[in-house]
Amino acid sequence: MRVRTERWRQSTAITKATLIFIGVCLVTCSRVQPPDSLHAETEATHRVVVAYPEQWAFGEYRNCYLGSIDVVHNLPSLDCDIHAHETPRSRMFVMDVKFSGKYNFPPTTDSEQQWTCERAKETLTCRR
Repeated sequence: MRVRTERWRQSTAITKATLIFIGVCLVTCSRVQPPDSLHAETEATHRVVVAYPEQWAFGEYRNCYLGSIDVVHNLPSLDCDIHAHETPRSRMFVMDVKFSGKYNFPPTTDSEQQWTCERAKETLTCRR
């Protein structure tokens, strides 16, 4: 009788430990999301079509807006020439832009569209 009671206690303890382990794994694993280049949380470079203003000095910051797909290049568009009524195609460039912050394309809210971008010598760096 004692042997059965002891085995029952051991199997109950093992079952409880297994259930706790599975519960911890489920909670931990549910927080991990697969990497997705279109929904990056950190710093990443993305190829976009930039609507470039007529004058933009090195080191100067501008408010830019991530918009829809550019129909000519089939890439996301980043409008950094928001004060112009319409930016001519001659000032629209395909560029690799470094984004710091949550890059979500297509943007689902207004705040996901807004970026502050700095012009460096040959690149753009955009931050939230």
